[in-house]
Amino acid sequence: MPGMDDLSLIENGEDMPVTISNLDQYVELVWQAVIRDTLKVAVDAFKVGFQQVLKLEHLDIFSPEEVPLLYSGVKQKWTLAELTQHVVPQHGYTSQR
Repeated sequence: MPGMDDLSLIENGEDMPVTISNLDQYVELVWQAVIRDTLKVAVDAFKVGFQQVLKLEHLDIFSPEEVPLLYSGVKQKWTLAELTQHVVPQHGYTSQR
């Protein structure tokens, strides 16, 4: 497999040329090795770490659209008026330009 010479996708695969007749099988095996198997390890590790903070089943009360709002919030642009209304200058700073 490109970039992973030590990984065998299929028994005796190193002796098998990729041709038009077996291209679909090759693509499927590459997908399985790279996406399904390799990323599964990373995703499983993330889930273990995440569950130390919050159990995944607690997220069931939220829709898939609501979950990103939990960790990234609502994306909105603030106006200058909103900023000046909520930002209180301190430590020798003033709101004067």
